[in-house]
Amino acid sequence: MGELAIGRLPYTIRFHLGAGAVALVFGLIYALPLLRADGVPAFQQDWLWPAWPQQCAAFSLKGASPWISGGTGLPASYPQPWWPYLVAGSLCSALGPKLALVAYIGCVVFVGAYLAIRLFSFVLGPFSAIAAAAILWGSPVPLNEIQAGHWFFLTSYAVAPLVLETAFFATRRWAWLHLGVLLGVASAQQQFFPLLTAALLGIGFSRRNLLSATLPAILVGVAVVSPLWISAVLLRQDAALSTIYTFGHWIDSQSAPLSDALRMIGYIGGYDAGLLNHATRLALWLLPVSSIAFAIFKCRIAAVRNLGLICVVSVLLYSGTRGPLSGVIDWAFIHIHPVNAFRELYIFNVVTVFSYAFLTGSAINTLLRHTRYRILGIFLWCVFVGLSMVIMSRSTIGMSTFTTTAFEQRAVNAIAQKHSWGRFIVDPAIEPVRRPSGESRGGYSPWLLPIGLQWSGADYGQTFPSMYVARGLSAPTPDRVANAAFQRIGITDLISDPALVSTTVVEPALRNIYNRWPIQSAKVPGVRDFKDNTLVSVEPYSAKPGTFASNYSGVRTIDPVTQARPLDLMPLAEEDPRESWSPLAFWPTLPVWAYAEPNGIFTLRATARLSIATDSFIAAGNTDGHLTLSGCVSAATLDGHFRLFRCAKDPVFSGAPPIVVSQVFEGGALATTRPQTGAMGTVHIRQILPWQIRLDAQIKGGSALVLRQSFNDLWACDSCGGRHIAVDGFANAWVMPADFKGPLTLTYRGAYAYFLGLTLSLFFIINSFLATVLGGIRGLAKYVSTECRVSAPES
Repeated sequence: MGELAIGRLPYTIRFHLGAGAVALVFGLIYALPLLRADGVPAFQQDWLWPAWPQQCAAFSLKGASPWISGGTGLPASYPQPWWPYLVAGSLCSALGPKLALVAYIGCVVFVGAYLAIRLFSFVLGPFSAIAAAAILWGSPVPLNEIQAGHWFFLTSYAVAPLVLETAFFATRRWAWLHLGVLLGVASAQQQFFPLLTAALLGIGFSRRNLLSATLPAILVGVAVVSPLWISAVLLRQDAALSTIYTFGHWIDSQSAPLSDALRMIGYIGGYDAGLLNHATRLALWLLPVSSIAFAIFKCRIAAVRNLGLICVVSVLLYSGTRGPLSGVIDWAFIHIHPVNAFRELYIFNVVTVFSYAFLTGSAINTLLRHTRYRILGIFLWCVFVGLSMVIMSRSTIGMSTFTTTAFEQRAVNAIAQKHSWGRFIVDPAIEPVRRPSGESRGGYSPWLLPIGLQWSGADYGQTFPSMYVARGLSAPTPDRVANAAFQRIGITDLISDPALVSTTVVEPALRNIYNRWPIQSAKVPGVRDFKDNTLVSVEPYSAKPGTFASNYSGVRTIDPVTQARPLDLMPLAEEDPRESWSPLAFWPTLPVWAYAEPNGIFTLRATARLSIATDSFIAAGNTDGHLTLSGCVSAATLDGHFRLFRCAKDPVFSGAPPIVVSQVFEGGALATTRPQTGAMGTVHIRQILPWQIRLDAQIKGGSALVLRQSFNDLWACDSCGGRHIAVDGFANAWVMPADFKGPLTLTYRGAYAYFLGLTLSLFFIINSFLATVLGGIRGLAKYVSTECRVSAPES
């Protein structure tokens, strides 16, 4: 392999001290700006970090639950790792939210930089390895990801070099076990698993240990990472992988021109453009230029050719629809749903930056080994290390912060001291973080996290029924719809804080299309206690189809059709939401009535055609309720806005815009209506976990036992005996066939599969740890035995 021959790590004290000192400098450059900031540093896009100590305990267990009870309750459908939450939450409990975040990021960068220097030392001298590690951590890749709040990414980014290092030396006993565990741990950011798996297969082929180490390691990695995917794939099919059926505008917004893709800039959040000046962005051209020059100069070496080819592919993938692979990328996202896991094309820059680091570091190493070019090598080393240090210093500087008011701290203390089980919500429900300058930025609010035993009623997106709450709270006194929302999603506490200001946040390409809907907070701060609202209750039940906003007491179904297959409207939406149909979740600025049904699609135009290739029932409505459909007949009236239509193929909708289509059913028949029954009962919660609730109940026949978690077929009631149905558009209910008195247990059965995966993950992690400890003890015993024999006096 010529000058890229794999060597042995220089395991010397000088190497460890030198690498550790450099890595410590890198970690401090990242951490010190966060330490100096006022308030808790806040990521600007996907931030989710505690703001108060009372949130730390729940935060540490957030990744180890198969059911998330926040918002309206959902299974853990998007892959979330358990171990980063456990580490970060433990730090939070020990140090407080701010110091924990500073320590976590500083330590991750320190460990990642140290491991990178070790990895690059396989093929480079220690001096050149430092330059390569600096490029890895001083590039726009970690800068953009940390600003966006992708701290899972940062964790995987740090551990990835150790996975590659272990793969190169996977010939020792139990190496396959350690490699598999590291692969699973490094896949905290789920996209790293397929990327690292591909790298391990390549290394396994080249090292001829594919069967002995690589393939067994990949199987162990699958087991270790299984908790991330069991809920997402096995329990929810492909829902998590298709969270967003990719539209053209989304891929366009994620794509970068080739000139930006080569420099790894142009991230959708615009962080690199705001944090790096023109000169720095211009200097980043040195990375592709030096890498390409070295790849051409050393093209006879297979490893260099392969690395150069991989780098080219990663650059083209990041360029997306703005590059030569536009047609291929469009086809893949439309026809292969798992590809949506890579819908943030920026993730491919991980491959690019590793390639640049290896190739540029190798170029510097080659120059340093020749006396004639040593000065040039030292000069390039200084240039790249200096450029990297500049980018590192900008990675966390000027970040938004979340500073709490004295009122907020009192409110948090009051909620944390309560022992009731319910949900709290803040007015406004979602607000951006605030920069030190006072400017508001988008981002997830810390109010999304639990406080003590209380879950948050706010949702990650302004969706049903959260918007009812937000819209109703814009009035001095919560209106009827807002009060109904409080009851139906189990809101026990309302925090009204006039210091908060909220603006809607929609998908990046749509932010300027629709006027923002400002949500004004209450004028007087206060905490309101809704003592009668609980997560489990007994309610009168009506089988007459309606909507969430219908004026009635008790609960009712909103599904007007039975024995039918609901059609997924996402793939039917057009690519440009400004011209035709689009997912309702993209448009939180619609009037409140549009949230009366589960999210579907809608149009801004007065007339639009919906492409459906089969006769269907369609639930649709518009602003004034005067909606006509060609080829359709009205089957039922659901409320003042929504009606149920029986339609032939490809109906055309006409009416005052926007027109909302909330549900489409293939086949089926009209639901049998049943008047509301007045029977009631009581329940007393004895024990509650996110995935299981034990209670004592006294229920009269005909009543509905209601669980205010999002409907899921895997929720079961052990002694109810009645039908499990969806009520109020989202909640679970069991209609009791007869009077009942005694204990009941409500269980999310998907938890069993999830905990099986968690057990597998812990089993392999613990065994890898024990094998490492025992190997260390045997090595120490062998060393002591050898020393004793050498030092023993001759008789």
